[in-house]
Amino acid sequence: MDDVKSVVRHEISKCEQRGIRDWATIKSTVRENLRDYIFMKTKRNPMIIPIIMEV
Repeated sequence: MDDVKSVVRHEISKCEQRGIRDWATIKSTVRENLRDYIFMKTKRNPMIIPIIMEV
């Protein structure tokens, strides 16, 4: 689970560096990269539903 958190944090920081502020773009980027990471580790395709909350 810690690896998954680091993948998500890395993808969000990449979006911040590129100046991406659109929620849909951020969610799809996180979903795609997390799906690839989990598939690489488990050889399964999970259903990933990212929920982004503005604080």
